[in-house]
Amino acid sequence: GLIAPRMMQYRTLYPTGDVDWAYFNLATNARVDISTMGEWDGWLELGLYRENGTLLTNRWEPIQDVSVSTSTQLTAGKYYVRVKDHEDYALTSYQLLLETYEKDQYEPDGLTNQAWAITSGERLTRALWPTNDVDCFKFVLTNKSAVLIMADTINPSLSVSNGKVVPALFTDADAPVPVA
Repeated sequence: GLIAPRMMQYRTLYPTGDVDWAYFNLATNARVDISTMGEWDGWLELGLYRENGTLLTNRWEPIQDVSVSTSTQLTAGKYYVRVKDHEDYALTSYQLLLETYEKDQYEPDGLTNQAWAITSGERLTRALWPTNDVDCFKFVLTNKSAVLIMADTINPSLSVSNGKVVPALFTDADAPVPVA
């Protein structure tokens, strides 16, 4: 079935030897991360294919690492993802996540004079693209208030080694140092 970016799917490999397929479409060139997380009693295998059936990558790792993933730059088009247990065992459950990193509708950004206005309670889905991108937002307080700003990802394997989303709060666009 169809898998959309940033929408984790929960799946099973059952019965023994089952193979799962998913597909996604890219409207533009993008870097793509595909991740799985499964149980401790098998070895997940992850294959990425072009629409014409050409294998782009096939990865497997012992499940004691809990996950297997691949990251690659792709051109626009349709792609297929195959997930199976490397030893053809039944793996009762696993998670599949697709994340794309491409120019989003808010680009160009990174300059405070291009900051997008946000309102209290608003949740935005943004991409940090290209590498070292900075997204800027602005809001106005009309009275003294406590402010909570959160940035998150649903990627369960996000770690210091592959990057973090870190918000910073400035009092105005020209402030050299954040206040939080």
